[in-house]
Amino acid sequence: TTNNEKILTNLPQTSLQSKLSASTKLLTNSSRVLLQSKLPTLNTLTMSLQLPILAKAITLSQTAQLTTSTQSTNLNNLLQSISLTKKEKLMQQLLTFP
Repeated sequence: TTNNEKILTNLPQTSLQSKLSASTKLLTNSSRVLLQSKLPTLNTLTMSLQLPILAKAITLSQTAQLTTSTQSTNLNNLLQSISLTKKEKLMQQLLTFP
């Protein structure tokens, strides 16, 4: 390490700065290349994570529609049975009418 320290202290400041700048550029470019190479994997991973969430959302919306449809059918059936009961009562009243 002392040998390296001597070399570093003997190097002019501008040379150190240019080496540091070159190293930083190289590191930045390496990082960019590495990120770009990992991007397809990252996209695939994101998609594979999104698919189950999407499927769950679709299932939930279909369940909600089904529930609404069932409630609507139940309501219609209830209304029909109320109507029938009213009709029956009306018919009885008509039959018993003097």
